[in-house]
Amino acid sequence: IEVAQGQPTAVTVAFSDFQVAHFIQQEFSSETLRLYTSSDVIGVELGGALKNVIAIAAGIAVGCGLGHNSTAALITRGIAEMTRLAVACGGNPQTLAGLSGVGDLVLTCTGSLSRNRTVGQALGQGRKLPEILESLGGKVAEGVLTCRAALELARERKIEMPITEQMELILEEGKDPREAIRELHLAFDQTGAGQARLSRRVFHRWLQDAALDFNLAPRGPRAGAVRVLDLRQMVGRSFAHVCVGGMTDGRLPGR
Repeated sequence: IEVAQGQPTAVTVAFSDFQVAHFIQQEFSSETLRLYTSSDVIGVELGGALKNVIAIAAGIAVGCGLGHNSTAALITRGIAEMTRLAVACGGNPQTLAGLSGVGDLVLTCTGSLSRNRTVGQALGQGRKLPEILESLGGKVAEGVLTCRAALELARERKIEMPITEQMELILEEGKDPREAIRELHLAFDQTGAGQARLSRRVFHRWLQDAALDFNLAPRGPRAGAVRVLDLRQMVGRSFAHVCVGGMTDGRLPGR
């Protein structure tokens, strides 16, 4: 609808033959429709298919009455498991970071016209899958069938896909969506352990850099020996906020 209305839109066209991709790009591009070319057919195909499963999960979160934080977590962890499977199948991880990965996922997980999100939302509200699919009036929510196929690929390649696994249990076995969301939260804690360790290392580097920048610790072997009290004096009551904001790249926010 938005494309027909002339609203600015960007999409990815993937062909193994660059000349074909370039031809399609030239023929379909307009002032409001921009086409990007890619030779990563596997990555684009899997990105376009797998995001439908994650969108069902995002819809379930909405249907259960959860807020934007929960949806953001599902999108973030969703793109992680999508990328793992795509790479295992021969795709390029950068493809999943582009329009056919993150872009398509965000749209499908948040757009009110998304059929997969609609199915998930209804499931979260307690409706049964057969009734929901019948109410679509012939429209297809691709993620319902994609879920099983995705897990078959993942199991063949020994790839962890916790969100997709929980969606299969809901769609195939009628599992309580709220219980699935609870178990996903626990799964995120486990899969995020390595990231937490990395964040602590980054945080420690940030402490050292901040202390040196503000002359709160001596330079040399003990440069990282910073007292928390000194840092509190440096940033006042915003200490915790500054630490969180600076953890990502080891620098103070705004620098």
